[in-house]
Amino acid sequence: VGEMFPTISASEIIPGGQSGVLGNPLYVGQLGRWLTNQYHPLPIPASAALAQGTSVLNFVPH
Repeated sequence: VGEMFPTISASEIIPGGQSGVLGNPLYVGQLGRWLTNQYHPLPIPASAALAQGTSVLNFVPH
């Protein structure tokens, strides 16, 4: 979940664990937090986001 403006603010949780491999002991390690909306902060420096961006799409009301 993220908000990109005016500053980047994001949070995340991976219910299938980082590997996503069923049977891995860490597969359900974050499932409880996901089910209860207890996401953790995901720091994204603005400079890193700008460096990786391929396009910009601006939405403006009519």
